[in-house]
Amino acid sequence: MKKVIWFFLSFSCLYGQISLAESISDKLIIAIVDKNLPTVLYKHTDKPWNMGTYSLSINKLGAARFSSTETHLNLSLPIEVIVNGKIKQNLLGAAITIGCDSKIVTDGHLEIEPQLNSAGSKAKVSIFIPIPDANLNCDGLKVPIRPLLEQLVLDNKRDWEKDLESGISELFQQVGI
Repeated sequence: MKKVIWFFLSFSCLYGQISLAESISDKLIIAIVDKNLPTVLYKHTDKPWNMGTYSLSINKLGAARFSSTETHLNLSLPIEVIVNGKIKQNLLGAAITIGCDSKIVTDGHLEIEPQLNSAGSKAKVSIFIPIPDANLNCDGLKVPIRPLLEQLVLDNKRDWEKDLESGISELFQQVGI
């Protein structure tokens, strides 16, 4: 993902402000992001939680959308969150394990604020992932998982943003900005 953002930023910063999704540069940025962004954006397996264990995959679902303003570059991407897990329950005194799954669709948003100056340019990155109400389907039992997904984003968001900010700063150094 770093390579995609690096090109995206260098192209945008070197060629000035880009209009909303109608210019050839917008179309070029979207094509490069779509081609180079991996299908699987995040994944973990067999993570424990209070009801058992779960595995999660966040996947690119469709084409990216790009826009810019005088101060920000914005990238939106439809994503699909796939959750599979096993919950442990007691049923009539017997411990049972139930297989569960869920598929959630939302849009991830990346907002980049380049801070260009001769002493060393950098960028502030903000990631927004709205999480709709969602349930884990466990053989007819519906388990709410929105709080679990919100906690996952809360736990990882700053690391994801720092990683992108670091990559952007490195890109700026490489191109002499």
